[in-house]
Amino acid sequence: HVMRRRSSGPVPKSAATLLVAVLLTVSCTANRMQRPVSVEEYPDYSLAFVEFDDQGELWAPSQLDRALALLEKKNRSPRGAAVAMYVHGWNNSASQEEETEGKGSVWAFRQILQRLSQDYERRFPGGKMPVVGIYLSWRGKVSSVPLVRELSFYNRRGAAERIAGPSATEAIYRILTTARENPGTRSVLIGHSFGSMILERALSQAVISALLAPPGEEMIFPADLVVLFNPAGSAIGTKQLVDMLARNRLKTYRFDENGRRIERPLMLSFTSATDRATRTFFPLGMSVKGMSKKFRDYGAEYCSPISKQKYLYSHTAGHTPGLFSHEIEVSEKRYGHPWAEDGSSDLPPISETEYDPATQQVSLSFEGAEHRFTIRRKSRALNDTPYWIMQVPRELIPDHSEILTPETYGMIEAILEFSGALQEDISTTLIKEDGVRPVAVVPRVDGGALFLDRSRAVY
Repeated sequence: HVMRRRSSGPVPKSAATLLVAVLLTVSCTANRMQRPVSVEEYPDYSLAFVEFDDQGELWAPSQLDRALALLEKKNRSPRGAAVAMYVHGWNNSASQEEETEGKGSVWAFRQILQRLSQDYERRFPGGKMPVVGIYLSWRGKVSSVPLVRELSFYNRRGAAERIAGPSATEAIYRILTTARENPGTRSVLIGHSFGSMILERALSQAVISALLAPPGEEMIFPADLVVLFNPAGSAIGTKQLVDMLARNRLKTYRFDENGRRIERPLMLSFTSATDRATRTFFPLGMSVKGMSKKFRDYGAEYCSPISKQKYLYSHTAGHTPGLFSHEIEVSEKRYGHPWAEDGSSDLPPISETEYDPATQQVSLSFEGAEHRFTIRRKSRALNDTPYWIMQVPRELIPDHSEILTPETYGMIEAILEFSGALQEDISTTLIKEDGVRPVAVVPRVDGGALFLDRSRAVY
């Protein structure tokens, strides 16, 4: 009788929890190092793997040593090397099984390295530049079973937070410092999903270091460009980084051939408007996680359309319009192939710019496989820092996972050219500005005026 009563009632919470735990255990991806042979060299590019365990420690410090040795060797080229570092996200890994099926982030990263090599060879004939890929990996994927894969959100987010610690920061900075030993070497960092959160936290240390510099002094930034695709970290961390850049007037810019000051980005965050993982599932999951936490509402001390701290906690930066700095327009493609069919040097421009003297801002246009895209500064954007944040149309990034495509490659190439990072003898630097640069003025009845500085201070 007792057994019948138990079977007819609802499943106890502990039983449901046990069921989930069993599913996770049975379908779990092995917690082990995926690439014991961690360095691969090919005629067109080289690739090194650096892996971290679930507690954020290097699986094998020798992997990092081998990656640094590879980079030192390729860095001896007279023109330096082209270095691309990639940190993958949730439901990805460095497993060979995934790659042999012609999918996964390792396979996609290889295509980018191959194209980078071909592009350099076509655009700079006679001076081959070594291409080095560094793949920073962690156990982002614990299962291929659909239900279990989705249930792993909290588990893998916690792992990503642990990985965004001292070991990953050390690895990233040692790689970038080694690359900087040759002034001609150019480095681009790419993060995806939870991997973007890891990169953002690590590079925040470089921004903090710049605070110690006196006004007007330049500080060399460790990378030439940092690109985050569909970042899956709480916007509250991004807001703090943007605020720090703004409060301390940290900028990076160059002067064009006409002597005009052109502000350029150090970090870019691109979120697809059709990314359901960050648009729907992330707020749902973080709202549940935030039930036990305390939040406050922002008052007059923070001038922004963002009013609630809880919103920032439960949403990503790509779905927080108050943090947006730029927007992207889609139009018809102007040029055909990215290079001539016969292999000649009759190439279309990588990008085209248009300067608006009224706003002193530059719009940047580039070609994708099927469309033309233009990046413009958002009107009245409060985010006026070198951390560009924007939401992008599905024509550029169709979903959460499809990010390493001809479109996004063309975008990174265009931004590098726009920034001046591809020019010789140019270093990517942060400058701590002095003086005051108002963005809004309010007249007072006594004949005076109040104005809002770009650091968000009111005078």
